[in-house]
Formats: sequence, structure tokens, C-alpha cells
Amino acid sequence: MSVPSFEQSTNYYCGPATVKQVLHFFNKTSSSQGTYASRLGTTTSGTDFSLVDNVLNSSQSENTFVYKDIGTYSNWGANIDLNLKNDFPTVLDLTISPSNMPKYTINISGHILNVSGSDSTKASPLIRLTDPFDQGNRSVTLGNVWHPHSGVYKANAAHFRQAMIW
Repeated sequence: MSVPSFEQSTNYYCGPATVKQVLHFFNKTSSSQGTYASRLGTTTSGTDFSLVDNVLNSSQSENTFVYKDIGTYSNWGANIDLNLKNDFPTVLDLTISPSNMPKYTINISGHILNVSGSDSTKASPLIRLTDPFDQGNRSVTLGNVWHPHSGVYKANAAHFRQAMIW
């Protein structure tokens, strides 16, 4: 999927930047990250992930997004694959560690981003994330970046919400 990448404008705007990415994908236009931050109630502590589907649903008519528990690895993957098949980005809330997602060099306790692709043809399947965060200003995590499929699931399961929006 060709989800556009918008770098988050503050270190705590991953939620607003991801909402902007998904809405721009559907609507071919989007508001500012500040507008979405206001609608999401984003503070310097971050964004309440459980509110993201409400903003997505009120701002586009292509898909009705649902906030739900990630479930098992196979159910999580099936939900993502169904969304990809229907050309709908899935939104995730992750707790990232370099052991699960090696392109990151530090632990990140909460990070919102969207899924834009999957490749299960390899021995170790990959998932493409459209990430608004340039961790370490290295241009390694920002944009459409491939990560280990199982590592992304582990990062989603490590987050206290263990939720996805699909």
C-alpha cells in the first residue's frame, strides 16, 4: 500500500502523525498533526490509542475502523492480511525493543504507527510499517520500512494495551 509518510513534528506526536498518514491515504489530503493532536487529546505524555479509531472513522468513509485486542499471533496476522487485501492500513501501538525490531537501537515504551505491507514469501516473514519516527535521526526507521513479522507482533503484545485498530 502506498501510505504516505509524515515525520512526527514532536517526539510525542506519533499518534497524530499516524492518523494524518492514514487519512491522507484515504482522502488524498489531511489536516495538520496539531489538528489531530487536539482531536486525540495528545499531551507530552502521548496519545490515548483507544481514541484513534474514533478520529479515523469521523474523517473518512472508506472503512470503519475497530479497536480490538490483538489476540494470538495467527489471528493478529490474519487481521492485518485482511486489511491489506482490502487496501486498509492497520494501526498498531507498540512497545519496541531492539531484540524484536533490530532497526531500533533503544527501547521505546509506546509508539503508534500503521501497517502498509506484508511479505510472507521469505523464510522469516516481514511486515512493512509506515513509521513517522526517525529514531536517532539515522533515516533507518522513518517511512515505509520492513521489520520482522514476529518481532512486530511481540512489540504489539508487549504494549500494555495489546490492541490494534483494523
